[in-house]
Amino acid sequence: MIKVVKFGGSSLASAEQFAKVGKIIHADKERRYVVPSAPGKRNSKDTKVTDMLYACYDLVEKDEDFRVMLMKIKDRYDTIINGLNLKLSLEEEFFPESYYKVQKIQEWLNASYAADISGERLEEEFDGNFDYMNRIFKRVTGQTIFQYLTAVRMEHAKRLIAQTTMHTGVIGQEVGYPDEYYFSKVFKRNVGMSPRAYADSLSKNKS
Repeated sequence: MIKVVKFGGSSLASAEQFAKVGKIIHADKERRYVVPSAPGKRNSKDTKVTDMLYACYDLVEKDEDFRVMLMKIKDRYDTIINGLNLKLSLEEEFFPESYYKVQKIQEWLNASYAADISGERLEEEFDGNFDYMNRIFKRVTGQTIFQYLTAVRMEHAKRLIAQTTMHTGVIGQEVGYPDEYYFSKVFKRNVGMSPRAYADSLSKNKS
């Protein structure tokens, strides 16, 4: 006789519970098929993984940042894996190929921020459709590709203003804005003040 057993909820809430379930299964050789469900609460203040999955889905549906919730789910499973001393990684399951592409795009933008970057250039560099890449990028990072690029450029611009005596136009060129007026406009929109005002504020803080 072949038996089918089902476990889930609090019976799979932790590594200790998993170990107990393992002993129950191995105690009867006829228990050949195991149907597990998501880990439940470890204590009264805990959250079931099923509820966390629903919450993550709701965030995705609303096009909101779901990464924190996703990492909480992964942490729950990692805690069980580590508690059982299993040589198992969930990296590929939680970070599929599209997410690695986002990481590659970020690395490239961090290194090439001063270049003339367009949607067409990104399509050539990463052999993909820009709209699709941009959609995945925003889902993972919470920003569009060009919002991220602008943030990177602004950080480098602020560093150059703080550490050098370069003219505003030169700094703009160094961070990817050959037009001084446009650079100043973008800087003010993102930093809240013009490059000159930002430099003056740094001088006042030093004195």
